[in-house]
Amino acid sequence: MLIGLTGIIGSGKSSVAKILQNEYKAEIIDADRLGHQALDIAYNKLKDSFGEVILNSDGTLNRQAISNIVFNDKDALKKLQDIVHPVIHKLFKEEVKRITSQNKDKLIVYDAPLLFEAGYNSEDFDYIVVVAAPEELCISRACKRNNCSAKEIKNRLQNQWPLERKISLANFIINNISDLDSLKRETADVMAMILSN
Repeated sequence: MLIGLTGIIGSGKSSVAKILQNEYKAEIIDADRLGHQALDIAYNKLKDSFGEVILNSDGTLNRQAISNIVFNDKDALKKLQDIVHPVIHKLFKEEVKRITSQNKDKLIVYDAPLLFEAGYNSEDFDYIVVVAAPEELCISRACKRNNCSAKEIKNRLQNQWPLERKISLANFIINNISDLDSLKRETADVMAMILSN
């Protein structure tokens, strides 16, 4: 079974992924990890598109420089996405194939903040689950986790689909508005519905 797990920054996707890994023995495919791999794979295209400004002095990619460019320029963000999203998609398909070749019944969860923005939809997954929380709570959590300002998080949110739009496309919603025990209960309730189908 393949589940797409998404939500806005700070909603608690990674916490739900850990619960699914620990409680349901799910194999987690982390889109952020694939994104880092995709940047390395697409090194030449990125260098050609953005120039030397995205490189460290040793010639390696400077991820912070890329981030600074794209989070303030929608055209640059689109250019980056056009380069890396196909690579991420290919890496994702390879991971699913690898996991299912070892165990075709394995629960696989794709933890992807930009699931819909990257072009995935309900045809790509058995179920799509959105982790939801009020935006101000998400901003507060993301600021603490990333040690950054609310303004930086709000800028990142502008590059994500609104939570309501994601919810409208999901099969299930996990509300993350309280503590970890509550999140575990919410996750268990959703998993009970998924596993009963």
